[in-house]
Amino acid sequence: MADKRPDVLSGITKLSKTGCGNMYIVLNHDDKGKLREVFCQNGKSGTCARHWTEVVGRLLSILVKSDADVKKLVKTLSGISCQFSNDDAPSCADAIAAGLETFLKTKYKQEVEVDEGITHSV
Repeated sequence: MADKRPDVLSGITKLSKTGCGNMYIVLNHDDKGKLREVFCQNGKSGTCARHWTEVVGRLLSILVKSDADVKKLVKTLSGISCQFSNDDAPSCADAIAAGLETFLKTKYKQEVEVDEGITHSV
């Protein structure tokens, strides 16, 4: 069972420009630096993209509270493309992976090798 959420958490917010519009990925951690929750917001209110990114954020929050390996989450979400891809992010999933990797680099100075010696761009 996950620990009780502290009343105050610190975090980072990463802006990614996706084919579906600006995506904000908020990654909050406790005072020990452990990732505790992920919020994703993309698109306009009421759109499918907005709902799905919120769902992904909630699922990621459950995973990190259950001590999931954040590097594995980055690898899983990286490189997924969609019809609305652009130069900044091949997909919303890839943008979320970049946000998670930014957290790892910021808090732990860790790189994530995604595929064949290439690190994910952040």
